[in-house]
Amino acid sequence: MQSQIEELQKRIEMLETLVATFRSLVEITSDFIWEVDQEMIFTYASPNVTDILGYEPGEVVGKRPFDFMLPDETGRLAGWVQDRFEQKKSFAVLEAVHQHKDGRRVVLETSGVPILDGEGNLLGFRGIGRDISKRKQAEQNMLESERKFRALFESSNDAVMLLDKDGFLDCNDATLHIFGCSTRAEFVGKHPSELSPRTQPNGTSSLKAAEAKIALAIETGRAHFEWLHRRIDGSEFMADVLLSSMDLKGKTVLQAVVRDIDEKKRAEKAILRERTTLRRLLESSDRDRKLMAYEIHDGLTQHIVGAKMQFETIMHLLDENPEEAAKGIDRGMNSLNQGIGEARRLISGLRPPILDEVGVVAAIQHLVHDVSEQDGPKPEFVADVGCGRLEPLLENAIFRIVQESLANARQHSKSDRVQVQLTQREGQILIEVRDWGIGFDPEDVAETCFGLRGIQERARLLGGRTTIDSAAEKGTRIIAALPLVESEETKPGGR
Repeated sequence: MQSQIEELQKRIEMLETLVATFRSLVEITSDFIWEVDQEMIFTYASPNVTDILGYEPGEVVGKRPFDFMLPDETGRLAGWVQDRFEQKKSFAVLEAVHQHKDGRRVVLETSGVPILDGEGNLLGFRGIGRDISKRKQAEQNMLESERKFRALFESSNDAVMLLDKDGFLDCNDATLHIFGCSTRAEFVGKHPSELSPRTQPNGTSSLKAAEAKIALAIETGRAHFEWLHRRIDGSEFMADVLLSSMDLKGKTVLQAVVRDIDEKKRAEKAILRERTTLRRLLESSDRDRKLMAYEIHDGLTQHIVGAKMQFETIMHLLDENPEEAAKGIDRGMNSLNQGIGEARRLISGLRPPILDEVGVVAAIQHLVHDVSEQDGPKPEFVADVGCGRLEPLLENAIFRIVQESLANARQHSKSDRVQVQLTQREGQILIEVRDWGIGFDPEDVAETCFGLRGIQERARLLGGRTTIDSAAEKGTRIIAALPLVESEETKPGGR
């Protein structure tokens, strides 16, 4: 009898220990411990229910779980819960939206196990409810962020792609368009170096350079650089690339934004070319002004100064020696005539008066005549122009192109003849100057050769184009095509 009492005492102590342990677990956990009977009515609710739903345990006991759920949740879950009771099945995760006592919504994640008697009859269920509202909100925020990211991802005009160190994981439609791929499957899985030439413009291996850029972006979170890409069809384009490190479902990946900047590069080159052209034109203009200053100083000014000195001498000789004064007048007039001739020559060099008086064809004929009187190749001129007077700027450009081309032929060609053709064709004026001399390689023309550069730039600035066809011992042919613009005064209905 004594031993039975002792055994019972041990069991009571063990039970008290288990109860104390259970209470400690209930107190330290932030979850809601519950029990319901076979009628699905709460028989126990741990104190934590107050923190989670706002109700005291006494307000929960005696009610059903559905009394604290939103109506839609009751309709969704009633059948499922009833099935678990009937089959006496445990459930691991049940998510349901409950209503807090203050009216706000609380998402509980609940798990439960059946309580059975010794014969296997269901007495109820016991389980734990955990507030996962913050987690669900975070998940919702993440889903919303992913939705917004996907919307931006797909709507961007730039190529946007996801990649890791092994290759591309995903891309938007703009990527397929820029790289010339028909499907995502054709793009995904490739390494950036596979969509690049073997080497970059600086000579670095595209594979090694891509690996270095990826590693830099993963290490620092960002990498911004220019990159030469190659489309599926083999064509290449320069791109601005921004790599940004991001976390995607626990994995570090890179978002790459690729923008085709070929047009930008062309614009930059065009601006640089315009600046170079302007500098050359300014240098050429400055050179011409210096030459003109020398011409005026050494020629026109000397004649005028000589005439002035003669007339000053005459003033002293008029009374004393009229005969010598008369000779002085002749010498002074001769100096003035020479000055006038020099002035006309200078004016003609700047813009021949004949160009304004009768037009470009007559001006070129006059130029060809003057050149034929000099040493060097003898020029021929053929004109087939049916229009009237041209716009002054165009006439001047045509004249200067012919003038410069003839000067080049006389100075460099070593040809015995040169031919000038001026032809009107389909809204254009074609200028062709050809010699049969020693020729040259147009690709080897130095940047400082203002003559040919000037011809090309004059044509380009007027919306035309220039072709220089030459080779060693094959002669040279310069062809400039300029848009035909007639003078307003010679058009029908003009002044």
